[in-house]
Amino acid sequence: MKVDNYKKELLYRKAQKSKHLDKFRSKMENLISNAKNCTTQLDLQETDKLIRAIGATHWPSSTNEDFSSTADFFNHIKNELLQQECYILIDDDWRYCGAILTKNNCELNIKYSFDENHSDEIRFISADLSIFASIDYIHNHYPPL
Repeated sequence: MKVDNYKKELLYRKAQKSKHLDKFRSKMENLISNAKNCTTQLDLQETDKLIRAIGATHWPSSTNEDFSSTADFFNHIKNELLQQECYILIDDDWRYCGAILTKNNCELNIKYSFDENHSDEIRFISADLSIFASIDYIHNHYPPL
């Protein structure tokens, strides 16, 4: 019997989910204050379909914006993206736990701590795939000079 590579990979990722799930849920609940009431966790196949759609999307324009703080970035996201349904990909945990689909009533925690949550990247994508925003956080483990 021949098993295709995608099914094999999917089975592996499903098996790894238990290792990542508690950490993933904690990050999600720390990022979105009312996560239990306004989010749906996509299964891995739905997430893979989303990733393929994102990869096939031609973004009409791209801008890099600098924000003075993570709170400023999250305020921007709250005003731009969370007024509609959007997808959220947290770190690499989405590979094992799935993407998050938010409703338009989610409350983003602008005081989300990347250090406390051992987090380094969050991506926000509008449900219609017209807007993509991400924050890539670099942990500074060095003492101040």
